[in-house]
Amino acid sequence: MPLPGSAAFRLDQAEQDCRDLEAISDLLRKTAGSITPIIQRLTYGTLPLAVKESCIMLEALAEEIERDDVATVQEAAAL
Repeated sequence: MPLPGSAAFRLDQAEQDCRDLEAISDLLRKTAGSITPIIQRLTYGTLPLAVKESCIMLEALAEEIERDDVATVQEAAAL
């Protein structure tokens, strides 16, 4: 077990954070996948409903987490 504050400790913590970020991203994608069929069966789905954008936004957020947040954590751990 690396000592708290050491470079090895920071890298271990960053790896855990990156795994957690991946899990969050996966959950967002699964949620988008679960919501899509519900949205598709809405009787008034042709109206300009905000919910129609939710899956797109969840997918975009998942991608941003994987790309930007993971890189930010990795960069912070390397300092």
